[in-house]
Parts: sequence; C-alpha cells; structure tokens
Amino acid sequence: MELILIGIIVCFGAFFAGLVFYVGQLQAELAGESVPEISGPAFGHGSVHSYERSGRALELRWYYNPETASHEYMTASLSLSTALPGFELRPKLAMLQGSGFEGVFALRRRDPGADAILDDPGFRRALTAIAQRRDTWAGQVVCTVRGAPASCGLSLRKEGWVQSEGDAERLAGQIFALADAAVEAWDRPWLRISERWRLGPVRRNERGLRRLEVERDGLRVRLEEVVGARRLLTNLTVVPPGLEDLDTMRVAHREVAKKEGWGARAQPTGNPVLDMCVSVRDARNPAVQALLEDPELTAALLPVVHGRRASLDGRGVHLSTEVFDRAELEATLDEAMELARAVARRVAELEG
Repeated sequence: MELILIGIIVCFGAFFAGLVFYVGQLQAELAGESVPEISGPAFGHGSVHSYERSGRALELRWYYNPETASHEYMTASLSLSTALPGFELRPKLAMLQGSGFEGVFALRRRDPGADAILDDPGFRRALTAIAQRRDTWAGQVVCTVRGAPASCGLSLRKEGWVQSEGDAERLAGQIFALADAAVEAWDRPWLRISERWRLGPVRRNERGLRRLEVERDGLRVRLEEVVGARRLLTNLTVVPPGLEDLDTMRVAHREVAKKEGWGARAQPTGNPVLDMCVSVRDARNPAVQALLEDPELTAALLPVVHGRRASLDGRGVHLSTEVFDRAELEATLDEAMELARAVARRVAELEG
C-alpha cells in the first residue's frame, strides 16, 4: 500500500512539473518570446567562464539558489589596474523602478571622488544597458567597485542567466565597456589638467595610482595620488629654484603646525596678518625674514597655506587634498604655481 501511494505521489509530481514547464513555454510563445535552452553543463550551476582584455581579467560564474525568489543569478569579477574610489549601487524594487539610470539604481555607499564616475553619462549608459538586458530579471543588478587601498576591482551580481556562448561574450564585452567608462571618467580631470599645463602623459605605478610630473618655467611640478588613512588623496608639490639653503624653514597653517608638534615653538614674523594666520618655523633667520617681507609673496601665500592648508619649506610648496573636481583641482594648482613663482621671484631679487 505504501509503495502504491509513493508511486502516485511521484507520478503526480512529474505531471505537475511538466504542466508548469508547458505553461511557461506557452506564455512565452504568446508574448512573442523564444525560450532559450541551456546548452549543457557549461552554463549550469557553478560553471565559470574567463575573459581577458587589455590586461584585465574577467570571470563570469553561474549560480542556482532555490532559497530565493530569483533562482538563477550570475556574478562577474573584473580586476582593475587603476585605483578608483569605491562605491556600491543596488537595484530599486521592481515596483518602484523608473526609466534610465536613476530609475533603476539606488546608491548604497560612495567614497570621496566617486561622483566623478557616478555622474558620468557613459558609465550610466553602460550599466543601465546591462540592467536592461533581456536575460536580466527585473533590472536586478548590483554594481560594486572595491576602491583603494585594496586591490581595485569591479563586481556585478546579475539576476538571471545567459545561456549561450555568444550571449556570455556579449555580456563580457558590456562589462569591459563599463570598466572603460569608469576609468575614462576618473581620468578626465587629470587629462584636461595635463593638456592645459602641458604636463605630459598620465602615468601609473604598480598600484594603479596616477602621477604627473614636469619642469615648467623653472618650476618642478608633481601631481600624484597616494593612499592615506584608507582613502585616496592627491598630493601636489611645486618646487621653485633657490630654496635649498632654507632647509630649516617651514610655513604652515597654525592648526597644522600644532598637529605636527612645533606650533608652540613658532616664532613671530612681525607681520600681524601673517602671524595671525600661519606659523613659521625659523622665522628669526635673516634669510627667512627677508623672504617673507615681500608683500606680493605674502598675498600669494595666505590663500594657499592658510586657505588650503598647504605648506612652504625648503623643498617647495606642498599640498594634500581629497579634491577630485577638475575646476577645484585647477584652481588649487593655479594658486600653488602663483606662490611658487612669487617665491622664485623674491629669491632672485635677494640674490641680485
């Protein structure tokens, strides 16, 4: 009796599974859609396909999770040779989705500077195209960029499978294009600065951090990315000639001098405006006094050292910032260059 009952249950289960499959096919045909077939185990649960382009390695994986409403999903992991700011985009609920990038994605987190990528039309179009693929369920795509100081990478989770080699290759091409758009958006401010100041090509070190360096009009200019306190920073150095003998001098914002531990030992310069805004180490050195007596130099110094918390010492003008906006970065470079020119001009006068 028990064997008969088990047999009835098995037959009923098979009949029900077949009925569900038939109804699914019939609905797809009525909607004018073709039903793709899974092309064997190459596109089943746990399968992995790898692609490489321009030194970037992409890995696509297929998964099946019976515990979720969307059983089939894929992940994509792409290594990047460029240090980017991190961020995470998640899909909005299907019932709340609208059109375009902002209608599909909600921002979960972002590091400073990520807006340069998130606001870029090319990046937005590329990611929206992946979310709107026919084999993506309800626009459900999660996009994550793992930023510095970790090894940078781009990750996607896409609900729904691709089920042919051609579709997998097209998806891989879209993901490579998405990474290209992110890097191009991130580099665009530096490329424009390089063109304006004729700083040469943007170079990267082994960690993907950018660097521009050139000697222009007697000034050595260096713009470089560094990782500090687990975030990306941009360091700017402009070195005017003739400061080598002033290796004990340092001019910094009063708060910076206090933080560095020498603010209490700073000496007054005799210039009340200067003494109110900045601290000067070795201020009683006649060479330092003569340098800072120049009103044009003082006028150029205050916006940079006091306003932007830069410093001036025997190695030049130094500035570390989280600013990534092109216009703001250009303004900072303009002011630092103006101060370096004023220092070089004053040193030449004193030597003359």
